[in-house]
This record gives sequence, C-alpha cells and structure tokens, in this order.
Amino acid sequence: MSGFQGTVFVNYRVGDEAAFAAALAEQLKARFGRSEVFHVSQEAAAGSLFAEEIEGAIARCAVLIVVIGERWLNEANRRKLHEPTDWVRREIRLALDAGKRVVPLLVDTPMPVREHLPTDIRGLLDRQYRPVNRRSSPQDIERVVTELIHTVPELGTTGLPGTQELAAWWEEWSRRTDPALPAGVLLAGRAAEAGTVRKPASEVAGATVIQGESEELALAFIAAVFTDSTPDGLRTILVHDADAWTRCIAIARSCVLVPWHKDPDIKGAVARGHRVLLPVGPGRRLDSEPVRLPHLQQDDVRAAFEASGATSAFSQAYAPIICRSVTEFRSRFSAHIRPASDAEPLPKTEREVLSNAVNQGPLRHLGVEQDNVTADAMAKTDPARAATGYRKVADVLSEAGFDVHARDIRAKQAQTLLQAGFLDEGAAVHLTLMWKSMNETGDTIGHVSPFERQNEGHADDCKFGRALAVARAAERVCTGLTGIGDQLAAPFDALRQDDPHLLDAAVFLAEHAIAEGETEVVEQRLERLTSLSLPLPRRGSREEDLAVRLSMCVADVTGEWAELHDRALQFGPEHRAWILARKARSLSFTDDFVGAIRTYQDAIARALTERMNDEAADWLYALRALRVREGTFFATGDTEHPFAQHLRNGTWSHRLPGSPTLEERALRSIAEGKGRQAVRLLTQWRWKACVRGDLVGEMGTSETLGSVLKDNDEPLAGLRELVRAEAGKIASLAAAELPEAALRWPVGVAESTAGQLGAALEVAAVVGDLLGAEDAAAWIAVALDLIEGRGPRPTLFSHLVTRATKALVALGPRLDESQARRVLTATEPWIPRDESTGRHTDTDHARLLIGIAGRHPGLAGLAVQQLLEGAVFNDDFGGKALCSGLSLLEKHKECAEAILLGPAEAGNRWARSVLVRIGVATDRIRERVAATARAVIDRERPQPGVMSIWGYNTWLVATSDLLDDELRAELVAALLRQALDPAEGIANRRDTLDELAGIAPDLSSEERKRAFDAVLPLMGDDQPLSGHDLMMVGMQHPLSFMRVNFGPNTTTDTAVRACAYLADTEEERNVVRRQAIRLLARPDEIEVKKIVQTLLVLNSSADDLPPDLLATHMNEHVRALAAVLWAQSPTEPEPGLSLARDPARIVRASLADALTDRLEHAPIRDILAADPRLSIRERAAPQMP
Repeated sequence: MSGFQGTVFVNYRVGDEAAFAAALAEQLKARFGRSEVFHVSQEAAAGSLFAEEIEGAIARCAVLIVVIGERWLNEANRRKLHEPTDWVRREIRLALDAGKRVVPLLVDTPMPVREHLPTDIRGLLDRQYRPVNRRSSPQDIERVVTELIHTVPELGTTGLPGTQELAAWWEEWSRRTDPALPAGVLLAGRAAEAGTVRKPASEVAGATVIQGESEELALAFIAAVFTDSTPDGLRTILVHDADAWTRCIAIARSCVLVPWHKDPDIKGAVARGHRVLLPVGPGRRLDSEPVRLPHLQQDDVRAAFEASGATSAFSQAYAPIICRSVTEFRSRFSAHIRPASDAEPLPKTEREVLSNAVNQGPLRHLGVEQDNVTADAMAKTDPARAATGYRKVADVLSEAGFDVHARDIRAKQAQTLLQAGFLDEGAAVHLTLMWKSMNETGDTIGHVSPFERQNEGHADDCKFGRALAVARAAERVCTGLTGIGDQLAAPFDALRQDDPHLLDAAVFLAEHAIAEGETEVVEQRLERLTSLSLPLPRRGSREEDLAVRLSMCVADVTGEWAELHDRALQFGPEHRAWILARKARSLSFTDDFVGAIRTYQDAIARALTERMNDEAADWLYALRALRVREGTFFATGDTEHPFAQHLRNGTWSHRLPGSPTLEERALRSIAEGKGRQAVRLLTQWRWKACVRGDLVGEMGTSETLGSVLKDNDEPLAGLRELVRAEAGKIASLAAAELPEAALRWPVGVAESTAGQLGAALEVAAVVGDLLGAEDAAAWIAVALDLIEGRGPRPTLFSHLVTRATKALVALGPRLDESQARRVLTATEPWIPRDESTGRHTDTDHARLLIGIAGRHPGLAGLAVQQLLEGAVFNDDFGGKALCSGLSLLEKHKECAEAILLGPAEAGNRWARSVLVRIGVATDRIRERVAATARAVIDRERPQPGVMSIWGYNTWLVATSDLLDDELRAELVAALLRQALDPAEGIANRRDTLDELAGIAPDLSSEERKRAFDAVLPLMGDDQPLSGHDLMMVGMQHPLSFMRVNFGPNTTTDTAVRACAYLADTEEERNVVRRQAIRLLARPDEIEVKKIVQTLLVLNSSADDLPPDLLATHMNEHVRALAAVLWAQSPTEPEPGLSLARDPARIVRASLADALTDRLEHAPIRDILAADPRLSIRERAAPQMP
C-alpha cells in the first residue's frame, strides 16, 4: 500500500499533460502534505496490485482533479477513452459514482464536447471546471488550492492560523542549534516509549500523555517519533489555539492531534476518531498515567549521532552535554547566539570547520595542521614516512567532508610514495584521484602526466601499467586535442578483467565516444561493455552509478531501452528519471520528436518527484526545443521557459555528473581569448550535457565549440561541430572563410538527423567548388535523392530540399547529363511553388536551370522552358532570367515568345521585360511600359519610408527604349526630382540614380548633359540626410535594439556610377574617374562594387589608375579590376603572378576570364590550371577554336 490517506487524487492522461500533472501534485503536496495527494506515477508502490491501489485511493479521497490538456481528446486518446478498461475513464467514473468532488482542470484548452465523452463519465461536464494557463500555472494552481481549502474540510486545516504540520515544527526546532539535533538522539534508549506513541492506524483513537524534562522536550520527543516514522502516512497536526482545535476535530479522517494550548477538548477529539498526544512537563497533575521519558545515556546518544553520519570525535564531544540536559545543549549551542569570549571552547564540529575554513583553514580546525607540516618537512628526506603522514591528514579531511583539500593531500601522498620507490601504491592513488575527478566532475587534474615525469617513462613497469596507459590517453582526450578512437580505444582494449578501474575506463570511453559522435567505438566493443554493465552493484554505491551510466551508453547504440527500463527498478530512484531523459535524447537524434517529447515529459515528471529540479529544468528546455522543431511550439506558446525558471529558483543542487562551474569557466576562457583552454572546457561541458540528457546544452555547446575551433586555426573541426549543432547558417559563413585549398567534406559528417544533414548541405553548397571528385559525387547523390523525395523526413527547420538545391547549384559543373535530366524531372512540379510547403528554392532553382542549359545542349530546351514558366509566377525567376540568362533566352526566342507573350500583355512585368530585351514588343506591351513610366512620373511627394523605385528599376530599365521621346523626358525629369530631393530617403535616392544610369544609353546628348549636370553635385561628400535616414543610421549602431544595416548612408557612389553612364565627353569622364579613384580610399562608406563598375564603364586602363592602390586594396572587387587591367597590359609579370595566387575567388576568376593567348599570360594560365577550385581551372583552360 502507498502512504496515501486521502483528500486529493490527481487524474491525468500520459502523453497529454504528464509534466504539468506532476508539477501540480508536487505543489499540492508542498501545501497539504505528501500523504494527502495521490499521483499514480509516484504513489503506487512497486509490486502492488494496481487496480486495488487505484480503487482504494479513490475511495479514500475527497477530491479528484482531472487534468485536461490539448491532447486529452486527440484522435488516439479519444479511442482510448472509449475503451472500458481505460484507467483515466475508470478513475473518473469511480469518483463520480462515489459522489466525490470532481474538479476538471483545463490547461490551455476548452471543456470537452459532450458527444466526445463516454456516457458513464459525461457527468464530468456538469462539474464546475477551472481554467489554467501554463504560463501562469503557479498562480492558477494557488487559486485552485485556495478554493479547495474553503470547500474541503479535510484540507481546511492546511495553512489555517493556529495549526502546523508536526514535521515542519520539528524542522524549525531541531535547527535552532548549531549543530542541528538529529531525531535519533531524542529517541536514543527510548524505543519502548516511542513504540507507545507510534501506534498502528488500527489503534488510532485515544489519548496519550507524554511527560518529559520539560513540556517543550516532550513535544520534541513526539515530533522526533513521527519524523523518524509515520504509521501508514497518518497526518500529524500541531494545534496552537482553541478555534483551530475545533476545526481540526471536525475532520472526518482520523489524524494525530497534538495540542499546544490550554484546555483542549481531548474527549471530543477522541470521540471523532482522532489520536491525541498531550506533551507535559514535570509536576503537572494528571488524570491518567503518562508515558515518562527516561534520561538519555551517553552510549545511546553517541550511537545515535554516529548513525546520523557524525564522526566519532563529534559524538564524543556532544554526548555528555546532551545527557546532562538537552535544554543546556540548546542554550549553549543556539544557532542565533554567539558564545561569550570566556565561555568553554566549542568542540571541533563539522559546522565550525565549514564556517571558519576560509579564515583559519580546515587543517587547523581538524587538528592535523602540524601533521601536514611534519609530512612536508620529511617529503625529501624520508618520503615513506611523509606518505604515511599525508594519508592520515587526507583521511581526516575526507571524513569531515573536505574532499577538495583531501584531494590535494592525496596527490602529495602519491608523489612521496613514488619518491620512496613504492611505484604500485603511488600509481593506485593517482588512478583513484584521476578517475573520481574525470567521471564525476568532468575535470582533468593532470595526475598521470606528473606520474610519468617523475618515473622517467617507466610508469608501465608497475603492475598498473595498462591502467595508467588508459588514464594517460583519457587525459589527452579531456584536453580536446584528440579523439576517442585515435587515442583511448587501443589502451582500453589492452585492459584485463582484473585491472583496477576497468569500469571507470569503460564509462569514460563510452560516454565520451557518444558525446563526440564516435559511436562506432562503442559498437565495436559492444559485447565487452554490455558484460561490464550487467552486474548489479550495491544500491547507492559509486559502482551502481557507473553501471547505470554504462548501460545507458549501450542502449544509446543498440536502442534497447525497454530492457534497461525493466532493470531500472533495481536502481536508485534518480536513475529512473535519468534513463528516461537519455532515452529522449537518443530519440531526438533519430528525428522521432513525438517519442522524444513524450519521454522527456515522463522524465520531468519523475525528476520533480525526486527533487531533481536542476535536471528537470534542463529537460524542460530540451522539451521546448523539440516542440519548436516539431512545430507545436508556435501554436501553444512558450510554456516550458517560465516553469524552468521557477525550478531554477529552487534550492536543490544538481545530482547528475558534471562540475557546476564548467560553463562559467568555459565562457570566461572564451572571453579572455584562451582558445585552447576554452576547447578543453567546452569539450567537457558537452560531455556533461550529453551524459545528463541536456539536449539544448549539448547542441549549444557544439555550436560554441565549433566557433572557437574555427577561430583557433582548426576550421574543419569547427565546421563538423557546427554541423552537429545543426547550425547551418553559421556553418556556411565559416565555410566561406576557409582557405582556398582542396577540401575533404565527406557525406558522413552529417551524422544522423535531418537538421545535421541540412547544415552539412549548407557547407557543401559553399565548398562544392573545392571538393574532390569522390566527395562531390556523393553529395550530388544525396541532393538528388532529396529533391526527388527520398532521404530523411524533413523537419521544420532542416529545409532539406532548399539546401539540396543550393548544393546542386555549387556542384552543377559536375552533373552529367543523366543527373541533369533527373534534376529537370524532379523540379518540374515546383512551378508554380506551393506556398504550403515552406520551400524557398526559386533563386537557386533558376540558377540551376541556367547552368544546366549552358552545359548540356541536349537539355537546354527543357531547362529554358522551365525557366520561362518560373518567370511568369515568380520575381526571383524573372530577375535571374533577365540578369543571367538573357543570352540563353535569345537563342530560344520562339519558346520565350510562346510562353511569355500572353502574361506580358496581361501585365506580368518580368515577362514583359524579358520579351523586350530579346526584341519582342507588341502594342499592348508598349502600353504597359508607358503606364509603368507614368506611375513613376505622377508620384507627387517624397515617401522616405516607401521603396517606390525599388520595385520598378530592373524591369523599367529593360523596357525604357520603348518610350517615346516626350514620355522619356518626363520620366528623366521625375527621376531627377526624386534623386535631388533631400526630404526623400537615401535608399530611394540611390535606386533612382541606378535607374538613371540604366536609362542613360536611350537618352539624347542634350538630355544626358542636363542629367549629368544635375547629378554631378551628388558626387560630393556633404549631402544632407533626411530625418528618416538619421533614424536608419541610428539603427546601425551596435547598441541599437534592431541593429539593421540598410546599406551606405550616402548617394556618392551611386551618383558617380550614374554620371559615368551619363558622361558624353572625355572631360566629363575624367571628372568622374578622379572622384571614383578618391572613393576607393574609403571602402567602408560606399558600395565598392559600384565604383569598380564605374571604372569599367569609363574604359579605364592601368595608365589611368594608381597601380599600388589596386594591387594592395583590401576589397576583392578592386583587386579583380586590377586583374582585368593587368591582363590587358601585362608589362610586369609580378602583379599577374600575385593576382593568380590571390585568396579571393573573384580575383582569380576575373583574371582567368581575361586571359588570352598572349605569351605573357602563359605562366599565369599554368598557375590557374592547378587552382583548387574547379570553376577556376575550367575558366583557365585554353578555349577550343
């Protein structure tokens, strides 16, 4: 039987709001007492008859709370509810039939519809429900609790003025001394008296008088009895006044009542079936014979102290004082009164050591300071005796709980043992220290390396040589410099069954292999690791903890979690929650989000039962992250974060492995620029998160570790970590910074999840040009499978098809014709795009089609047809067709006209622009072009917040030659008016200037001259900004909340480019050229690409430009211009050789495109022919005639 005696039964559906129900039960227990609340996953005793347990609990309860969440009546749960054997239904029916108070608790969901419920529980809908919002659940639960107190007499005493749970009184009373008084001390030698007070439930009714040294000590004895053991969960209430006593005796269920006021109605309480325990002091007249408490004896008190965990010295110091008088003990050692200076010195207690260690040190307080000094003095002359002294000191420190200090003394003990020639004994101490540190806190404290240095490489000569070899490799793994398979696997395999710390080594190997993603290390040793995990060590021992950890690692690889669940009943209770969390983590790495969410919910519920609040908070954040990926987070909102923060405010520390300071130390190392130290600490932080089942911590640490590795000259290792963290965007940015060299990026880096595959594809899209043939072929195969609908199931943020398309663009030159045909077949249904898919492939799709058409003439017709159909439906297709595919479309003019003419005449701007550019223009198209121009002309006032020209410029430029002279003149005047208006936004003015540059070739000389003169002042540096522009500048500040960069805050560069197109004389071109060269000296303030285009438009040569400026410029576009100019006039070979080795791809590509058959170009061509990028090698190859 459970300890449940009645009042509140929590009914809930597993898989609906299990975590909330657990939290509700815990809050109710904290308010009403643990015996008052029944929560089936916590209260049903192991091995009990489940049906009898549930039915009995419902019969005893006063209130049944039905927790109803959003999934309570989903399709699967509705089917369960209509099954007669469903326990949720049976519990509700039993409560309704018994006339219990039933309270539906609606968690962010409406009341169920009557037709959806079985007929026997439709009475639930007639009960007054209470809504609960998960974001404010503590407040809402408190409101429900308050209502229950006022409506349920059994709960009315909870929190009632004048009452107190006896356990709470004892907790406060026992801690009024320093040290606190254990309950066993007051019970020492009083077993018979305690048995009289502690009667079984069947003998509850009656009254007993307990007489002690004082009334207070009699009460303390009663409280100690029930603190030590409460019969069958009886509720024990201390009552302070008569009004509270009257209400307490009205409770229908039997309780133990302890009056702490005058003249209690004892007979009335007994008549109602209660047990009354009356504490009295000596000299009080009594109507009945009391239970007299005998005096405490020293031997009994010492034994009680030691049973509570106190040391022998501690017990001997306090026992005589307590036996003289407990009252004297409480007076002398009050936690709130500092003893007078002339008082008797306090004994050396554990509490004193803790409070004074900072000022005086634990060695002095524990009386071993001189022993340590003596050992230090003998360390060089007599190391054997010094080792004995250190061992004594370390033993005392360990017994008093000073493990950190003891560790340092043990290290000195080991060193002196080695100096004395006791190799085996020294090695044993070193190994114990190291494994305890690394497997429990994750810290490596460098015990094995000093051992090797002291023994000049002869450490393997001792009988622990194999164990030391494993420890040595484990320390290197902890530094983050080497992998498990590279260093630790071979030494571990050499260990024998009788070698010390074999289980420690196995746990370290398995956990770090899983944390590092090297699961094959565990798979290859599965049989041995399984055999090591199976023996069942002593409950609560360190070996039990290690066996559980190794079992979870094995299940991580085999997936056999069901068997481990069966074994979990043999482990400690905290291990069961831990196993569930590790299983949830494992499921998340297979993209089984539904299973992972459900398992994390169960883990959280159990963790709250075991007071594992820190771990429960970690798992709540993991649950939150999984709901984001699954997609339910955005529908229901963030319910986990407030609850996790509530748990973080608790006082319970974490109970699973890993130092609590790892995170802080790792972040401090990053801030201080200590890269290698940061890598070591981040590696251990990730191990900690992995072992604890902290999914968010593990992924976040991998992302941080990837960034640190990238910044510390390990870019490929950093990329792998970023992929593992599913940080695709950051990984692609890091890949763009890789050195220009041949690269290995195998498909295996994607590991297991869809998110990791998506991140790896992001990298492949960036580095595809640098891959070897084998890796490129493998990524092409993966990408083709994805766009054809095969491969892993996409998740919300994996964007697999989008990223596969991007990768195929980068790998396009390597596609053979059959693969290109597969691409066309797979992508044909993408036009028009189905918005519900969330797929955004349009720009890359268009680029892919243009590439296929250019490289595979046999497929050009199909690719162009698909491109043109896309241009009708999507701006991205239209822009690519107009900017990149125009020459291709001119070769397929008939196809373009057939597909685009109808949409163009109907108003499709991209179809219209493409047709005009390839020479197709009907009267209807001309009318449309004129209407577009008129819309720009009729714009009456500045609109700085509206990008009025941005939507027109590309396709207006493409069609301006269709305008008649008069309309074109009006358009130019309107554009100039907007470009020169200081009240207009900079973005609009820049777009307008680009429009003028595009229209310039269609203008007459007079029109160009007027426009040039009007725009010329804008090339200066003193252009005023509008109020809107000043706001945009403020948003670019590092401290701005938005931190958005809208581009340059000047019209100078766009004005220079516009003037270059408008310039009609050499004098005008020279003015523009000089200003363009000046602007190159301030690249941070302008768009350099526009200035480079300007210089190309002006037909600038190397004679016009300062060579030193071009060759050394920081901007790659300027150096690309230098490459083109050098190829035109290769007077000196050195600049060309330098540019051929430039780290920027665009520079080498520009140089390769500019090469001819000139003799001076030959050595440059040879260098580029060996370039790591395939695209550069293809450009540099001699063109066939």
